[in-house]
Amino acid sequence: MFDSTRESSTLKHAPWLLGIIESLKCVALIRSSSLSTRNRLSLIMLDSTLEISLRQYLQNIKKITLDPKEHRPRHELFKIAKKNIDVPSEVWEHLDYILEYP
Repeated sequence: MFDSTRESSTLKHAPWLLGIIESLKCVALIRSSSLSTRNRLSLIMLDSTLEISLRQYLQNIKKITLDPKEHRPRHELFKIAKKNIDVPSEVWEHLDYILEYP
């Protein structure tokens, strides 16, 4: 699933990706386990990874300074992400539905 050579090269240029990569590896481990709650645990991990990824992208790629208090709530993070990340509106609508954000 993960190419360690490419991963190493990527981390040299973007060390902030390490947590995201490891979170996705964690999801793969959970999914391949025999835990009866593996789907739920995987979803929780992916949900957390999405939030972390958005924060990291906004800060490291878009160079947006996020205020620790003001932008801590997820709905505030998503507002900023929607304004600054070019993603089709259907994707945001789907995420809003899944995450239950108005």
